Amino acid sequence: MKNKSTFSECVEIWFDWYKSQTGIEPMFDGQRGKHLKQMIAYFEKNSTSKNPDWTPQHCFKLIFENWHRLDVYLQQKKDIPQIRQNFNEILKQIRNGKSTNKQSAAISRIDEMASAAIRNIQNN
Repeated sequence: MKNKSTFSECVEIWFDWYKSQTGIEPMFDGQRGKHLKQMIAYFEKNSTSKNPDWTPQHCFKLIFENWHRLDVYLQQKKDIPQIRQNFNEILKQIRNGKSTNKQSAAISRIDEMASAAIRNIQNN
């Protein structure tokens, strides 16, 4: 039996995940293949080269296993071209967690307090 290619395995991973999320089998065409190849190349360059265990297949599985960590807008982007278009933000949110409005407001408030404290120190 011939081993599956990285590309074929990644297609299968996405197909299975997409079907589990939507209940329908996705369509796959050249455009989707092109976008998938770009993401595989990214993982091969930035993950596999640093750690051989972090194959593109492993990275795709991690993304889909952590899809719930994305904000609602990105969670709706399940098709390969949409994932590729939002790739950097998806990776960032999975790595760092999504930022909510409450978190952003709290961070802004902390920044304001820190700035005020620095000004007080400088004025004294």
